[in-house]
Amino acid sequence: MLGLFGLFGLASLGCTEKAIETGSATAATSTSASSSTAASSSSSSSSSSSSSSSSSASGGSEGACNDCDRDRYECGDYGIWPGLVGCDLAALPSSAITSTTPYGPLAGTRVLFSMYGQDCNFSDCQRASLFVVDDDVDIAAFVAAREADGESGAYPFFHLEVRGWAPLHALEGSDAQAILRLPDETYVIADGVQLSDIVRQGSWYMSDPDDPPRLAGTLTINDPRAGVLAEGTFDALYCDTFETIGACS
Repeated sequence: MLGLFGLFGLASLGCTEKAIETGSATAATSTSASSSTAASSSSSSSSSSSSSSSSSASGGSEGACNDCDRDRYECGDYGIWPGLVGCDLAALPSSAITSTTPYGPLAGTRVLFSMYGQDCNFSDCQRASLFVVDDDVDIAAFVAAREADGESGAYPFFHLEVRGWAPLHALEGSDAQAILRLPDETYVIADGVQLSDIVRQGSWYMSDPDDPPRLAGTLTINDPRAGVLAEGTFDALYCDTFETIGACS
């Protein structure tokens, strides 16, 4: 399956895309990044120059993320947000994604998200994966199977895996590709996927068990060829069990 995910591509995008919004006060605070964030707030021009100089100092190459005036975690220079830890299913909010498939309806009432990419100073930027889980699936068993057996452990559970093509800072309105996973461990690839209205919720800059990181937005899938249609809103809880950050190739 790793070869299949190579189809998704990791092409960098430019800095003209809309940055996603943050949905809580905790998303705007951090220990290590607060000084640079404050500097950014007081002067966009000084933020731009400090971003450029800091990028060079960290060894990051110039590109889609390192040369733009955005949050440095969104642009990858600091690595994964410090708040992206854990998988507290007790804090999992409800989502409302309805999907029709050749194998019956999928009711996506629970959605998890994680990050994927390469650990190369994150100069390629971080990308998000969504896991839209059918209402009949035991979500705890789903996570436990992934933790025990890796990616293949989650295959027998009826769910949609959606990988955004764009880096997280440019995810708004971007295309994605979905894999419909079936209980018999077969799958269907669906195109015509779009993510929109993306908002970061909860605490991303520091670990806060009372306010875990979430990613909210709207998902639509329109692929008559594959027989997969879906629409609705999601409020996805971060789950590090599904994170796939690989070494530099």
